[in-house]
Amino acid sequence: MSDLTNRGRPEAPDAAAKAEVLEKLLDECEQRYQRLVESCPDMIYRLRVHPDVAFEYINPAGERVLGYPLEQLRAMDKEELFGILADDEERAVAEEIIAGRRVRTEEIRHWRRANGQEAWTEQHATPILDETGRLVALEGIARDVTDRERALHALREVEGREQRLIQSLPDLLLRMDESGTFTEHLPTGSKQPVKVFIGKVIEEVVSELARPAALKALQQARAGTTGSFRCEIDVWGDSRRYEIRLIPDDEGLLALLRDVTDEEWAAAEDERRQTRSELENTVDQLLVIRNPYHLTFREFTVLHLIARGSADKEIATELGIANSTVNKHVSNILGKMGASSRTEAGVRAVQEGLARV
Repeated sequence: MSDLTNRGRPEAPDAAAKAEVLEKLLDECEQRYQRLVESCPDMIYRLRVHPDVAFEYINPAGERVLGYPLEQLRAMDKEELFGILADDEERAVAEEIIAGRRVRTEEIRHWRRANGQEAWTEQHATPILDETGRLVALEGIARDVTDRERALHALREVEGREQRLIQSLPDLLLRMDESGTFTEHLPTGSKQPVKVFIGKVIEEVVSELARPAALKALQQARAGTTGSFRCEIDVWGDSRRYEIRLIPDDEGLLALLRDVTDEEWAAAEDERRQTRSELENTVDQLLVIRNPYHLTFREFTVLHLIARGSADKEIATELGIANSTVNKHVSNILGKMGASSRTEAGVRAVQEGLARV
């Protein structure tokens, strides 16, 4: 009966034969994996970070990417490895990484190759921790992205040059005759208001304070040299600041106008911020001592500037608020103080010790 039951079934291999087959398969897999790693165009590595810093493994791509022989890379200590990073910023990042304070799965590293050329790699690293949770190694793959980074740097440089060129171009390019009259608009794609200038003499357009500088620049241009000045121009009720260059031309004079309102405002903002802080500290001290008219902090601040003789527009600029807001504060101040004018309110504020001029 037993013979009939086992008839036709293959004999089971013994444990030794099975282990031999598995070991052979494992060896073949390891060989295939090794060939794959060795032929990979990306740099594959294991970087030990404890107890010391060194490459435990790096594939042949490391020589092509970093420019150093593999034997030299594998023999490098921490100081030597840090030495092939491109700059102090990269070295500071590396210090954070090996200390376990900064381990990201993806980062761009900047290197200095043996021949002095720059190289960039895109890193994909996995932290290896011991049983205590301490970082002991980094295993990762680094792709050479030097061409890409160079292209990006070149693009940024082109964009930077383009931006600088745009900033140097005039907002308006106008032709001017010898009398100083704006006669013609030469298109530049600007949206600045041309009608403010065409047909007008330069002295009519610029503010009174800027007229001497404008006439001097006009005289220089007539004499064959470039004259320039900055001035305030009323553009349909909005006061704008312009830099104007007058250049001699075969057909007369060219006027290059650039709106610098925002530029000048930004340049003066730090100083305004400091002045505003000092003013608010002064007002805060006075507000605690005496406030007979029950003014708000902002109203007290506006009153202080009124006492100094500041106009609404100057107050708005000083405090970084709208003209309409200033008007509202002034109206409230006059009402609370029972003053007939801002001048009266300012004089009384000084006399009553509510403002320091």
